[in-house]
Amino acid sequence: MLVVLGVAGCNVPPSDPSTSDVQLPDTVTFAEHIAPLVWEHCMPCHRAGQIGPFPLVSYTDVQRKAKMVRFVTTERYMPPWPADTAYARYLGERVLNERQIALIAKWVEQGRLPGDTASLPDPPDHPDAPPLGEPDLVVPLPDTAFIPGDARDRFLIAKAPWELPRDTFVRAIMFEPGNRALVHHMNGGLINYPPGAKDDVFAGHGYIDAEQLGGPDAFAALQLANDDGTWPPLVPSAVNHLPGMLPPRYPEGIGGYHFARKGSFLLNTLHYGPTARDTTDRSRFLVY
Repeated sequence: MLVVLGVAGCNVPPSDPSTSDVQLPDTVTFAEHIAPLVWEHCMPCHRAGQIGPFPLVSYTDVQRKAKMVRFVTTERYMPPWPADTAYARYLGERVLNERQIALIAKWVEQGRLPGDTASLPDPPDHPDAPPLGEPDLVVPLPDTAFIPGDARDRFLIAKAPWELPRDTFVRAIMFEPGNRALVHHMNGGLINYPPGAKDDVFAGHGYIDAEQLGGPDAFAALQLANDDGTWPPLVPSAVNHLPGMLPPRYPEGIGGYHFARKGSFLLNTLHYGPTARDTTDRSRFLVY
């Protein structure tokens, strides 16, 4: 069994932006009130190439979906944020405050007025570059995974090893799916090999079909053990992925992860949705 270690960090929560006495303008327009809100809170996912099922960028995009946007924001279904803000607030949380929700509702009630859209600046540039910026280290899965077109969900156990010049500390780890259309979720741990414990971290299989092999047998096929047969330390849930989520970013001097010179990510679960066509995936980890 892998030795389990924990990493803890703490944040100073921001003050609650909600207000019980919402003050709204007499007239709400897309150009003045809704566009900035949508571009900040919706567009990062609702744009071409991202997980949102439809774009929310232009006036036309948003007014077509206005009633749906009003409903899902009023119900606090969107933006997706499962934590209870009445209990605690978090850095980087994705929530709308009461005034923002009321602005959307009033805009819809007033007929989705466009306002002076001609004077709107271009939407913020959201290139395909990683949302946390360019990483300091990229750790790809060592092998390309083949996903047969048999219309079945597929679960893999995989590893993504690395070898560095020296030990280091990192502030954030982000999983970047190679096949965005099929990667449903990923749960990953962090293995750090003690000095001299592992000669070749790249030996062994890159991934295992979890339906064919699991538990210690899968770990043996991945050759995760130290060279003497003992198990290295494991930090569980060091990195996870669901579409639309961003990883925690530890502030300077608060929390973080230790990366040994030799180590590996252990993907306990890499879940692909069903597809009718044969395809492949080679996802990767971005380290900051």
